[in-house]
Amino acid sequence: MAETKEQAKKTKRKAQRRSKSDLEPMDHILEALRDCKQVMDQGIITLEIQYPHRVVFRVDEERFKSLENWDNEKQKKFRLILSREITLGLQSALSGDVFPDFIPFMEQKEDRGKAELITEETRKHLVTENIESLSRLKHSSKHHVIQSFDWEINTKERDRRLGQLSGLRYATVSLWHTQPEPSDPTPRFFYWPNIESTKDQSLTLDLHPYEIKGLINDLTKILKALEEDS
Repeated sequence: MAETKEQAKKTKRKAQRRSKSDLEPMDHILEALRDCKQVMDQGIITLEIQYPHRVVFRVDEERFKSLENWDNEKQKKFRLILSREITLGLQSALSGDVFPDFIPFMEQKEDRGKAELITEETRKHLVTENIESLSRLKHSSKHHVIQSFDWEINTKERDRRLGQLSGLRYATVSLWHTQPEPSDPTPRFFYWPNIESTKDQSLTLDLHPYEIKGLINDLTKILKALEEDS
């Protein structure tokens, strides 16, 4: 019996969903992991670790687009693998189990093994002692932890109360933070925290260059003290 038009449309949509959820070939993922390690070492990509077990890769677009021997096709493929396989692999490596977001990619039996292999390879390539200890701090802290950090540069020409300001330059900094939940004793195989429902809060500050220099000075002293005690 021939397919009706509606059945044909459903078949096409199912095939499209499947093609979008297919994991990349392992050799492509390994190449992307090596590239990712290289550009992270160069500071072109930085890593943001969030609670609970979320990771975000921040790309310096100007430097990334000027990478030698990276044509548009290579950059496009790398971005795709970075946003899917590498992100999921790193979240899984830091959490200790295959991350729930892998589920849409695990429609076939062998996909679980591939997800575990991606997790292991990501751990070998990307999980440094600093990254692992930072993740542990996020999940063991009794205080608020940083989730994300954004900034922009602004100029204020005039204020309603003060009048003309002659191009006052300052930075607006937004600091997103959250309070980690007490750890659950249930084994992770049976339980995952609701990763979408963290109670993130934001603190937004306008900072003068003088204040920024003071913060840098204090943070440098804190870092030095931490390094001396380690």
